[in-house]
Amino acid sequence: MYCQKCGKQIADDAMFCQYCGSEVHSKIQYEKDTKKCPNCGGLIYALETKCKFCGYEIDADIPDSVKDFEKKLTEVLNAPKEKTKRKWYDAIEPDENAKKAIQLIRNYAIPNNTADILDFLILAVSNIVPSAFDEFNGTNVQKETDKHLSEAWISKYQQAVQKAKVLGMEQDKIDRAEQFYNEKMRQVKKEKAKVPIFLLAMFAGIILMFALMIIGFRHM
Repeated sequence: MYCQKCGKQIADDAMFCQYCGSEVHSKIQYEKDTKKCPNCGGLIYALETKCKFCGYEIDADIPDSVKDFEKKLTEVLNAPKEKTKRKWYDAIEPDENAKKAIQLIRNYAIPNNTADILDFLILAVSNIVPSAFDEFNGTNVQKETDKHLSEAWISKYQQAVQKAKVLGMEQDKIDRAEQFYNEKMRQVKKEKAKVPIFLLAMFAGIILMFALMIIGFRHM
């Protein structure tokens, strides 16, 4: 096998590189964590985006564009569903299609170019459903599905914004995406606040009722 640091060939059972002295991982782990540079053939870490030997810039392992990803996601969500009779005691949770879609979102490799990242940011925000976070008016499978999908989109949006900043996306583009996102999150916060407001009003009503009862007893 080869040293991960200097790239020179070493014995398969070596624990340290005889050339540079760096620690060597097992062959299985090494092969999992490395790949060949498409330009010079040098061995680099799987997550590296620039070859340390020739300087060649390597795009992330992204099999699909943002549009292709959106299309695949739609196909997964609209795939035929297996009809199962839900029992009254079953937990309300997303169906199997939604669970697969959530995994797709979580595992999506964020692109390495700012144009595609901007497209993804817009896609992510547009798929956040604030009304799904309203627990006061009860829940159902669709509402629970929208909530879990929205949470996946929110998490992935935050990752994409950080990568956009690292790659030097123009600040005005980031600001526009953030404005859109912050508006959605204000709506989410408003929906989440419905239960506390209701409880506060209910307790206030109970306190007022007891206060009136006490006043009434005093005048008897």
